[in-house]
Amino acid sequence: MAEDEKEELLYDGCGNSQGSTMEDWSALKGENPLWKNFLRCALVPSTGGAACGMGLGNIGGVVASRGFKDAYRNPSDSMIEALVSAMPLGAICGSVFVGYLMDRFGRRSSSMLVAVLIMISSLLLFIPLWVFLPWWAIFLCRFFVGIGTGMGYGTIYTMGAEMAHPSYRGRILTLVQVFTTVGIFLGYLTNLIALTSSQSAWCMSLGVQGLVAIPFFLVAYFGPESPRWLMMQGYRNLAVRTLCFLRTPQDDVREELQAMSAAAAATADARTAAWQHRRSSCNGRLPVIKEDQRRGGSIGTASSVAAGQKSSDSSGGWKDLCARSHRKMAAVGIILWGLQLLSGIDVITNYAPQIFDRGQDDISESRKLFYTLLVGVVYVAATPFATLTVDRLGRRALLLSGSFGMTLMYIGISVVIGGSIGGSEALLPFVLLLVIFYSVSWGPVSCAMASELVETSIRAKVNAVGTVTNWLADYVVVSSFLTLSSTLGERATFAMYASICFLSGIFVLVYVPETNGLALGDVRGSVESENG
Repeated sequence: MAEDEKEELLYDGCGNSQGSTMEDWSALKGENPLWKNFLRCALVPSTGGAACGMGLGNIGGVVASRGFKDAYRNPSDSMIEALVSAMPLGAICGSVFVGYLMDRFGRRSSSMLVAVLIMISSLLLFIPLWVFLPWWAIFLCRFFVGIGTGMGYGTIYTMGAEMAHPSYRGRILTLVQVFTTVGIFLGYLTNLIALTSSQSAWCMSLGVQGLVAIPFFLVAYFGPESPRWLMMQGYRNLAVRTLCFLRTPQDDVREELQAMSAAAAATADARTAAWQHRRSSCNGRLPVIKEDQRRGGSIGTASSVAAGQKSSDSSGGWKDLCARSHRKMAAVGIILWGLQLLSGIDVITNYAPQIFDRGQDDISESRKLFYTLLVGVVYVAATPFATLTVDRLGRRALLLSGSFGMTLMYIGISVVIGGSIGGSEALLPFVLLLVIFYSVSWGPVSCAMASELVETSIRAKVNAVGTVTNWLADYVVVSSFLTLSSTLGERATFAMYASICFLSGIFVLVYVPETNGLALGDVRGSVESENG
C-alpha cells in the first residue's frame, strides 16, 4: 500500500485537503476552534494522569488497614516499605525503555500499551476477594502497575508538549499533575469507602485502578498521533493534516511546520550519516542508503527544507544528550524531574495514615482515612491554580515559591510530629499547607518545564531519562521513610526533607531559565542570548 493511501486510511476525514508541499504551506490554516483543540490536547494527559495517580493514592491506606495486616500477619516495616516501593521500582524499569518505545512505535501506541498494562495488573488484584494471594504476588502486580505508570508519565508529558500550541502548552502539561491528584483523591476515597465497610475489601482499593485506566486507553486509541513524531518518522502529509486539525485558523501553522520539517530533515540526514558510517566500519557489507530510500524521502535534506533555515535540533541519538549544544538544558530538565519527588512529597501521599497515627497514638482508622482524604481534596483543589497561572506568572516563580514554602512546612511538621503539641490535629494544617505549596509548584510545573527546556529531537529521551530519575528518587524516598524514622527519628527525617526543598529552590534560582511563552526549541537560543 502506498504511503499516502496508508495515511488516508488512518486519518480519513481528520484533516483538510490543502497541499502539504513546502510551496503550499503558506496557504495552510488550522481547522478547529480553540476550545476543541485544547480539549483534544488535554484528553491524554488528563485521563493518563488519573490512571497513573490512583496507584499512588490507594496503597497507603491499604498497608495501614487492619484487614491487610491480619491477612499478612502484621507485616514488618521493611515488608510494608517493599510493597509501597514496588510501584516506583517498576516505574524505574518502565521508564528505561519508554523513550525507545515512543520513538519506535509512536506516542499514541505507547499510551495504549501503558493503559493495557495498568488495567491487567490492577484487575488481577481483585483476586484476593475469592482466593488468598501470597505477599509476593501482590508485590508483582504492583510492580507491573509501576512499569505502566513509569512508561505512562513519559508518554503523556511528551504527547502534551508536542501537540499543544505554545499559548496554552503550559496549562496542558500541568493537567497531568492536576489529574494525577484526581487519581490520588480517587484512591483515598476508595480506601475510605472500602476499608471502613469490610476488613477484606482492601484488595478492592488496589483493583479499582484498572477500571480508571479504561478511559485512558479509549482516548489514546481514538485520538491523533503527535504531529512532531509523524514528521520525524517521515509521515509528512499526515503530520501536516494532524497539525492543522489541532490548530485554529488564527494560528501560524506554517512556522510550526517549518520548524518540524527542519528538525525531521536534520534527524534523517544524521541517521543516514550514521548508517553510512556503520557501513564503512563493516567494510561495505551493509547496503547503501539512497536519499529516496529513506522513510519519508519527501522530506529531503536539511538544506532543502527552507532557504536559510537553520535547524536547532540534532540527530536525537542518545549521545546527543551529552552534546555541547544540548547537555546543559538536558541536565537541568533531568534534575527537575528528580527534585520533584526527592522533595519527599510521596511520604505524605503514601504514608499519610501512618503519619497521622504518629501524631496521636489512639486515632481511629476511619479518622486517619478521613484526614488522608482531606489531603486528597487539597491536592485536587490546589493544583488547578498552577494550570490557571503558569502561563501568566511563569514557571520559575512558581517553582521558587513552592520550594521555600515546602521548606517551612517540613520544619513545622518536624516540630510537631511525635511531640505533645496537639497530636494529629496540630499536624494536619502543616501537612495540608505542604500539599498546597507542592501542588501549585513542583507537582505540575517541574516535569512540564523539563519537556519545554529541550528540543524535539531529544525530548523523548530526556523525558525517558527524567522519568527514570523521577521514579528512582521516589523509590529512595518511599522505601526508606519508615527505616529513617526508626533510626534517625521522625523529626530529623522531616528536617532532611526541608533541607532538600531549600536546596531545590537555590538550584532553580541559579540554573533554571524561564520558558513561558517560548516555542518548543527556542529555549536554547533564549539562554544563549541572555548569556551574551
